[in-house]
Amino acid sequence: MSLDRTQEYVVYGSSISLFTRKLESALRFYEASFRSERKGPENGPTIEQRAGTHQVPVLHTPENWMIADTTPILAMLDARFPARRLIPEGPLGVLVNVVEEVLDEWIARTMVHYRWHYDENTRHVVAGFLGREVTIEEAHEFPIAKWGPRACRATGTESRNQREAVERELGDKLGCLRSVFLAAPKHLDPLQHVDTMLAFTDPENAVLSMPTLYEGDLGAEYQNVRQLLELGYRVHRIPRKTASVTYTNVLVTRKHVYVPQYAVYKVEADAEIRAEADSGPSVATLTLPADADVTHDNRTALEVFRRLYPDRRVVGVDSNETIDTLGSWHCISHELPEAL
Repeated sequence: MSLDRTQEYVVYGSSISLFTRKLESALRFYEASFRSERKGPENGPTIEQRAGTHQVPVLHTPENWMIADTTPILAMLDARFPARRLIPEGPLGVLVNVVEEVLDEWIARTMVHYRWHYDENTRHVVAGFLGREVTIEEAHEFPIAKWGPRACRATGTESRNQREAVERELGDKLGCLRSVFLAAPKHLDPLQHVDTMLAFTDPENAVLSMPTLYEGDLGAEYQNVRQLLELGYRVHRIPRKTASVTYTNVLVTRKHVYVPQYAVYKVEADAEIRAEADSGPSVATLTLPADADVTHDNRTALEVFRRLYPDRRVVGVDSNETIDTLGSWHCISHELPEAL
């Protein structure tokens, strides 16, 4: 069955759902017309009754079907969009099916573990489902959080030994020696990456630079310093008032270290902070304090990297334009030739 691509699909799910993102990515690949809607308390009962499951995502098709489970959904969509099929025919298709099965079933096990065995992650999931902030205590009383331990039991991540094993497996899959999970500052753009806050210069030294303008963010910085120290790193802190700059997003070559430098601090996420200010904190949170001196923090960043890279020339680079695209030199230099 081949449908007109202009006929619209609706994905009911959550932005923090692994499988919702999987289906959305597939629909983009198919170049299908679709929109995403959050499944929440207001529409959840109807969706679950029609789809026969509480799980997400659920796909609402142009002919008014409501279906779940991304693996058969992709098989259906491959038939509907044969010129853009995800799973090819023949031996290559067998291999692709095996890879999809591993990622679909085994990686999900990792996701379930991290989502329901860490309180802050559970809180984040429930807040996303409800569309508002919740406390950790509130999160654990929500029905989906009570389902979480059952999901861990079903996927084999319930016991302590199983939890430790799944974390080791993640490191093996990523080809990394160690996994470090940071507490995120509250007022960050959703696209901020870990390399805007943390840089490892060698196996013993970590550079941490987190925004400290808001009182709640100081707690996140403290958690991360403590975790890095417990893992055996020496922590070198570079101060910065807001998330409008990043000093750890450096470019390291064989002879040079290029460190971002800025002309001025900005107050990020104005709309988000204004909404919060209207409901509680003073609007004064929108203004930078008098001691928000970016030139001092620029110098500190250069000094820290000079200490850590004594055999390289450390160069400050104007990064006012790159930061406006939500990144800096480390982000845009991943594919540099090895010779550099």
